[in-house]
Amino acid sequence: MSKAIFVMDMPEGCAGCRVTKCEFDNMDKNSRANKCPLLPMPQKKKLSCDNWEYNIQVKAWNACIDAIGGDAK
Repeated sequence: MSKAIFVMDMPEGCAGCRVTKCEFDNMDKNSRANKCPLLPMPQKKKLSCDNWEYNIQVKAWNACIDAIGGDAK
């Protein structure tokens, strides 16, 4: 089966969630279940002052995060 990514703003709790067929949809409106299937976007990494090979990987990582999050230029 192929995979897909659905990008949306992370809700504060289950009440603001757009995923309708979820076993946790009866939670408090301001809380999220520990087993919630939604994962936050990975954070961008910081460049290193002394490792140019690492910086190449970091730039690629950050460009991917920008493309997925809609911040690509």
